[in-house]
This record gives sequence, C-alpha cells and structure tokens, in this order.
Amino acid sequence: MAAVTSYATKDDILTIYDESQLELVAPKIVDEGTGAESVDDAAVARALEEASILIDTYIGRIVTLPFQGSAPRSLRKPCIDIALYNSALSPMNRTEEHRRRYEDALKWLQLVADGRVTLGPYDVNGDGEDDEDGEEVPRAPFGLITVGWKRG
Repeated sequence: MAAVTSYATKDDILTIYDESQLELVAPKIVDEGTGAESVDDAAVARALEEASILIDTYIGRIVTLPFQGSAPRSLRKPCIDIALYNSALSPMNRTEEHRRRYEDALKWLQLVADGRVTLGPYDVNGDGEDDEDGEEVPRAPFGLITVGWKRG
C-alpha cells in the first residue's frame, strides 16, 4: 500500500487554531506514571491522513495524484477541518462550529472538483516553484492538469 501524503500536520492545527481544538476532539493517552493526559499524536496523524484521502477523492478528478511537488497550501485548512470533525467521536465534543467548518470544506472541495475555483498556486512539476497563479492552466483531457507544464 502506498504511503498517504497528509495535507496538514498537528503543527498546522496549532497554527491555524490552537491547542484547545485538539484537546476538545482528539483521543487522549494517559501517562501511567503521572496519570497526566495528552493528545494522542498518532491518532491526530491518522485523522489528518484520512481527511487527506477524502480530499483526494475530490481533487483526483482534476489533478494528477500524488503531487510531484508540494501540495497546494489551500488544502491545509480543509484537511484540518475534516480531521477535527471526524476526530470528535462523541456528539458532546462535536460542536456546531466543527460541523459548519466540515460542511464548508466539503462544499469548497466540490467547487474545486467542478472547476469553479482553483487550488491556487502550487508546484505542479516538482521544481520547487509555484506554477499556477490563478491564470488558466492548460488542461489535459478530462480536466487533468498537465504534469510538467511550466509557464514560460
């Protein structure tokens, strides 16, 4: 099985939101010596990977996956919002705001899949430079971005 590329990290969650979001929804591990609880980092990573897999089902219609270069930065927040919503195992932990962010992420992904909005600038061909800046990018049949295309 191929490794899953996650579009966000725990550090991204902490940057965009804060520790309280993770504390609210993420599974905890207990230190047997002290009894202290902490966020289960492995569970957070799995939730982000699962969210990334879901994202791929939307964007896989319009881009070649996996990305040769870095993934579009625009995928970080939807990945986080999907992961946080899905991590809230208890309805008591799943807030209305989590639900709204989750639904907004899915709506945005559908707009991307339908070609109504773009992913924004990102490194299409793996050369370390963003190749798309909002201008129309030449598309291969069925809407796939042509891999290796570089604006000249």
